[in-house]
Amino acid sequence: MAQTSMVLGILSIFFIGIILGPLAIAKANRAEREFNTPATAGKVTGWIGLILALGWVAYVAFMILVVFSVPAVSTPQGF
Repeated sequence: MAQTSMVLGILSIFFIGIILGPLAIAKANRAEREFNTPATAGKVTGWIGLILALGWVAYVAFMILVVFSVPAVSTPQGF
């Protein structure tokens, strides 16, 4: 379980962090609870992946907001 959470955490940094990050955190918590195994690496990488993914979502949402809120630039009549 601890190794699985670490692998999911590492993958969450590079791919689909919104899904894999929470999975890594949940697996790490379960490994610590059921098997008394330290799974710190899985938790840390899962949180990092989740935070990076949420940052990208916020960035994309901000860029979409900026693109649609800026008025279109009109060209002069001679061109």
